[in-house]
Amino acid sequence: MVAIFKDLGLSAALVRYIPKFLHEKRKDLVKSAIISVGILQSSVSLIITILIILLAPFIAKYYINNQGQFTGHLDLVVNVLIILSIGYWFQSIVEVVRDSIQGFQNQKYFGTINFVRISLILILSAIFIYVFEIHSALCPTYAYTITPIY
Repeated sequence: MVAIFKDLGLSAALVRYIPKFLHEKRKDLVKSAIISVGILQSSVSLIITILIILLAPFIAKYYINNQGQFTGHLDLVVNVLIILSIGYWFQSIVEVVRDSIQGFQNQKYFGTINFVRISLILILSAIFIYVFEIHSALCPTYAYTITPIY
């Protein structure tokens, strides 16, 4: 729901303008565009992450638990929200790298990014379940949060 605000259309602009700047032989503008988009997207993501962390108890109680299905487990829901919001910030950095790779038109690397990400989430989830014996909603939460760091 909050991913709309993180991007602000800058990903599409980065993908469009990197080839344009490369064609014009303006590598300084390529570097400037990547840095600007990275700073702006990670700043917006950081603000959203902080808001989610601060509002996690209210979001859990009044939005996620609106029908009472998590009554008695609201602490788990709050923890999942906080952990996923931190992963949301890391993901914004990965998306700038992904969009830059697409802008440089390196399809071989761009095509493998999503496959590697999903595979890593599956592998980390299996490790958390079978090695660390985490049998709750925290297992995929940790996997989704740690994956962008790799």
